[in-house]
Amino acid sequence: MGGVANGPQAIFNIAPEQVRRIDVPEVCLEHGKLDPRPTVRYEIRPLSSVTDKPEVRELLKMLGKAGPKKQKQFQAAIWHVTDDRSWK
Repeated sequence: MGGVANGPQAIFNIAPEQVRRIDVPEVCLEHGKLDPRPTVRYEIRPLSSVTDKPEVRELLKMLGKAGPKKQKQFQAAIWHVTDDRSWK
């Protein structure tokens, strides 16, 4: 993994036949869903296939820069935007 000139983003290439574990901070886009589990198979999809809210895209960009230590704060903000959850 290497950095890029404008930030600490990682650049990598994984061939289709390879399997790699990559730890990333994640958030749920739908309040009330079950917590993620390692036994469930997930797929990477474009964000536009899940939501059209530009606020979500911006929050996810910010989470990527902030890292996993801020995941809970970003989760609350995402649910506030996607599910009209109160800040309480």
